[in-house]
Amino acid sequence: MKRNEFFIWGLSLLFLAGASLSGRARDEPAPLAVSREKVLRCVSPDAAVVLYAQDLHTRWHELSNSPFLRVFPDTELGREVQNAFPWRALLQNVEPIFRELKTTPQELLEDVFGQAVVFSYTPAQERPPRPPTSLLVLAPRRPARLQTLIQRINELQIQSGEVTAVEQRRQDRFTYFVRKKGSEESDYYAFHEGLFLYSSRESELQDALRRLEEKEPVSPWCQRWQRWGWHEMTFILAVEPRSWDAQWASRIQQAHDQDKALLQHWSQLWLGFEAVAIGLQLHRGVDVHVVLEVNPQRLPQPWQRWWSASAPSTPHRLFPPDAWLVVQGYGRLADWLERLDVLLPPEQQRAISQWFEQSVGPLLGRDHFPAVRDCLGPHWALWVEPPGAEDALPLLAFVVSVQGEKDQRQQATRVLCQALTFAFHAYRVRYNATHDDQITWVEPKGGAVGLSGMLVNERGFPAGLAPCFSVIQDHIILASSPAALERLAQRLQQPPASSTLAPATASAAWPVAMVQVRGLQEYLQRRSELLARALAPLLGWDQQDMSQQLRRLATLLEPIDSIQLVYERKERRICWTFRCQLRWPLQPEK
Repeated sequence: MKRNEFFIWGLSLLFLAGASLSGRARDEPAPLAVSREKVLRCVSPDAAVVLYAQDLHTRWHELSNSPFLRVFPDTELGREVQNAFPWRALLQNVEPIFRELKTTPQELLEDVFGQAVVFSYTPAQERPPRPPTSLLVLAPRRPARLQTLIQRINELQIQSGEVTAVEQRRQDRFTYFVRKKGSEESDYYAFHEGLFLYSSRESELQDALRRLEEKEPVSPWCQRWQRWGWHEMTFILAVEPRSWDAQWASRIQQAHDQDKALLQHWSQLWLGFEAVAIGLQLHRGVDVHVVLEVNPQRLPQPWQRWWSASAPSTPHRLFPPDAWLVVQGYGRLADWLERLDVLLPPEQQRAISQWFEQSVGPLLGRDHFPAVRDCLGPHWALWVEPPGAEDALPLLAFVVSVQGEKDQRQQATRVLCQALTFAFHAYRVRYNATHDDQITWVEPKGGAVGLSGMLVNERGFPAGLAPCFSVIQDHIILASSPAALERLAQRLQQPPASSTLAPATASAAWPVAMVQVRGLQEYLQRRSELLARALAPLLGWDQQDMSQQLRRLATLLEPIDSIQLVYERKERRICWTFRCQLRWPLQPEK
């Protein structure tokens, strides 16, 4: 087998757990839906952790024939990965194991694990006493293959003495097997209705068989995932917080002093969590979904208000359409300080607000701090856009809105401008005291898009760097160059259009962060030396080493087209989606 074939086989295994098709649910074969419901019906509703995977057979074939695995091994990063990992040695080491089992990796993935797999864990509890339990359930595509494999495992372990005997038992209408290991230690398994069930506790296996026979309309786990729209996920890791309440209470009892007070205070927040889950999905790229289901009524008051409030749209014209990076958020500074304060015990509440006021208050003026705190926000954003010239640095800008009554808003804006001017001058003085090249403070010319001033150093600053700030339409903007402010002023003069970057309500999807990786990667390939020459002195790095690291970063980013982090709040759940689009699809071309 050629090296590329070994690499493709091994990399396919790594991607296999997270593979799925975004459009698969509409024409999903009935056997898969039936298998999913049956294996999840075996899982206890009280299980604390559930790990689930489905349809690995289809995923295996789609991934093996994807354009990504055809192209990636021949890229620079692909060759590095092949050289870094001993794919051939790995396969050679596991080959004797498969030979003893009289099977192959392809047979395991396609026939044994190919339909649906679930593992559940339930921690111990004191009242009523119950030991920790776990359960593994398989829905194989070919049950006869799995039965043959289990028989072979039993034979090998009996020969080695690890298992002393395998006995058949029957209770009610169920038949199952006991693998005795001596010293009263055993494990248990059964084949029932096309499923394979395994547990180290006999009672857990018996309960699972009873749940399978009860044939409830829909299992609680399957019902919850269907409500979330997760029926097409291939990999799901779910945690049930209520099953950990006893462990949480025990930890509080064992804690002391401040730790105990903090955990007791967090109990209210803990009781508001009803479910936590992670799901993986494969389309052209990879999606990672994180869901937190909550009961808003059990949250602290500031968080209840946040949950019920809508989030007005961020002014989309602030963002350049060709930006390489955009990060945006929503919330007034005063509101977020209040939300963070309530996470501390009552005797420590307002500690975060007081620390922030003590840190920033002297710069703003303590008598002006309340006005700034109440007016700053709710919209804020950070972006990086391409430079205006080829030999210049990328443009960096940060913007925050200032809202409130007119007099209070004007006061807050004036105070913030005074504080920023002082900070710029303090930096200029400190820099000039230790450098031969000197920074100059340049006052704006008339009509310079509200520019308050900028720092200029033709000898010491790289091309395109002239830190400045401005006030434009009730927004305070800090930028690495006046060019970013001029571009922003031009965008604000354009008529409003429908926004794709921010929602009109709290229930819509909100892209919190977006990275156009391809444009950034191409720039790093061309201008890594320029960036290293500009950033190395600021960060205290060696210029040549930084240039190599930037080129290395460009190599790592080559397979990625774009990255997006999307936030959504809907009904009783919060969902974060990390979406990575690849240059070459992880699905076969149609």
